[in-house]
Amino acid sequence: MRQFRFPEAITYTVKKLVTTKDELSGEIEDWQNAGTIQAEVWPLLGNQARGVMGVTEKSTHRAFSADPKAFTSNTRIVDSAGLTYLVGYVPPQGYGSHGEAVLEFVNS
Repeated sequence: MRQFRFPEAITYTVKKLVTTKDELSGEIEDWQNAGTIQAEVWPLLGNQARGVMGVTEKSTHRAFSADPKAFTSNTRIVDSAGLTYLVGYVPPQGYGSHGEAVLEFVNS
């Protein structure tokens, strides 16, 4: 099995959506820290997006990590500058050599 290396990988904070009930029978949604990962995030540009499984009209970036289990759908990753991406499609692991995800830039 080939081990992928991502020399430009930086640390991202992983956030999961947690929903709690308030005293008025409503729900409060909050993105809470769930750990960190090392990853590279690349923008989807023009023809690069063609044929990529899971890309939708809202998709803006792809992420790659040496950890095959780095990404989980419907979580967010946030870099040190506060740039935030929603993890959308995560392809099946296949050989398990690296992690990959299609992202949507959400800026909050």
